[in-house]
Amino acid sequence: KFYYLALLPAKDNKEFPYSIHGLWSQESVDKWHYCPKGGHKFEIERLRVLLPELHAHWHSSRGTDENFWKHEWEKHGSCTGLKEFEYFQKTHILHQLSYLIHQQYSYS
Repeated sequence: KFYYLALLPAKDNKEFPYSIHGLWSQESVDKWHYCPKGGHKFEIERLRVLLPELHAHWHSSRGTDENFWKHEWEKHGSCTGLKEFEYFQKTHILHQLSYLIHQQYSYS
């Protein structure tokens, strides 16, 4: 079992052209794991400290950011064994690390 950091093209950031889609638990290279319905409910209040970073780097291209985060938590995060805050914090840290790697190896 491993995790996949899913990134999307970011239209508004020329410095790092990717925003976060989610962190998905993988069963194999091409099959991700879905959390069973009725798991841990999303509570935005738990993320209050992270909200500025989430709005900046993990934003929805359709609908509200909050609904997007709720979807990612309930579908992919709630069964990872991480608490909600940890899931979003670790995903954000991985995004930051991918940015550092991009800076180190970008040849543009």
